[in-house]
Amino acid sequence: PAAGSVTTPFPPVRTRVLAPGIRHTTGTMVTGGSRIQAVQVGTIDLAEPTVAIRSLLSNDRVIGVERPSELADRTSTAAARAIVATNGDVSIAGGSGAENAPQSLHVSGGEVLVGQECTTPTLGIMADGSADIDLIRVRTRVDLGYPVPGWWGTELRVAGINTRRVADEAILYTPWFGPRTLTSSAGTEVILSVAGPIAPWGEVDGTVIAIRRGAGNTRILPGRAVLSVSGSMQAQLARMEVGDAVTIRTVVQEAIGGTCGREMTDRPDWASVREAMGGNWFGSPTRIRRLTVFKSSACNRTPSKSIGIIEASSMMTVGAPCWSPPER
Repeated sequence: PAAGSVTTPFPPVRTRVLAPGIRHTTGTMVTGGSRIQAVQVGTIDLAEPTVAIRSLLSNDRVIGVERPSELADRTSTAAARAIVATNGDVSIAGGSGAENAPQSLHVSGGEVLVGQECTTPTLGIMADGSADIDLIRVRTRVDLGYPVPGWWGTELRVAGINTRRVADEAILYTPWFGPRTLTSSAGTEVILSVAGPIAPWGEVDGTVIAIRRGAGNTRILPGRAVLSVSGSMQAQLARMEVGDAVTIRTVVQEAIGGTCGREMTDRPDWASVREAMGGNWFGSPTRIRRLTVFKSSACNRTPSKSIGIIEASSMMTVGAPCWSPPER
């Protein structure tokens, strides 16, 4: 069998109650090559009123990395202490700056911290405490108030939120990214005054306060957002002027027939998502009242992590099974 495949199932050896609604189970399993792997399982009961699940960013910014233990210690208070923590979605191997952004949707406290154009299996915690896992993205558009050249309407297509910008695309940056956009001068960056945070589903009004053509690495101040556009898409900003009113629109969507497929369907049941974290792949998604954080030392060097649905035996992998970047 392959080195990372399980040849002997995981038998629980010890289970402890860490807090009301939170259990910690340990044991071992055998993988290919007769390797004995340590397994840790944290089980969280979402029906327990004193339990909350948070999806946080390392260093409270997209750029930079931080170990889960350090993040848990830093964000714990006397009123809300972290009991179970695991690193989430992977960044680009060996990357820095914008490449440290999670490669999937990241929502915390009802605000989109990272958004990608393609979908990934995403765990969402809704406002009512329920949870779901699906192939989810947040589609983002900016209504410019005038017909966009080469487009059928007035909305500019935004490829992502707080992620790296590549050729011929638009990225929206907020202070969660970092102090600057870290982009090259091969683009146009529009500084917006925005009326509030960007929710997974909704509208936020903004006003153009500066246009920087042929410029990059723009500062991102509180109460501001930066619309960064590169390549041929810059022509869509030709009519923009300081003082223009814009509207940022977001909608939660599910992919049908592939993570980057053309067919997307709106998911209004995700409109109330408060916390979300993406992974790599998953089994059958379903709505649940319990979820699990799974961690094993598969491949002997780096641990794999999964978040799954107990009742439906569904498991979503967070991080590659035989490789892991700096922990987030």
